[in-house]
Amino acid sequence: MKKVIFSLAIILAGIFSMNAQSAIRKGDVSLNVGMGIGSHHGSAAFMPTVDLETGIISGLARGKGAITVGGRLGYYGTEHNFSAIILATKLDFHYQLASAVDGYLGQTLGGYFGNDTGFVYGIHLGARFFVQRDFALFSEVSAGWATPFVMVGVSFRL
Repeated sequence: MKKVIFSLAIILAGIFSMNAQSAIRKGDVSLNVGMGIGSHHGSAAFMPTVDLETGIISGLARGKGAITVGGRLGYYGTEHNFSAIILATKLDFHYQLASAVDGYLGQTLGGYFGNDTGFVYGIHLGARFFVQRDFALFSEVSAGWATPFVMVGVSFRL
């Protein structure tokens, strides 16, 4: 157990000491590609997604906060032959937690179309860990309808 805690401490120290910058500025554009896991009426659902977002307001919260808007295109498929395409909008508040860590909280709103149609809505909490100025790894948890419970992926600044 001590080795696990020590290893986690080393990993976190490395992440928080990276030199890349993660502050989002007005006009910045990011492309996020992720894989999520969720459920649909009790069946496991796999959700690959592509998000495109742009910074619309920066300089909030003493210069560490920003607001982005964007869109999501995704696929929603279950083991019981349910499948749908997801089209949604996203609105996120980002806060620079450390020099290479961008935390965010936001909402998703849209629809899904396929075997069935319906609304996509939810809230999400996530973080991007910048390995380089224009490349990050991200993880996200969310709650809502037709949204993944957990998602991981990569983010590129364009």
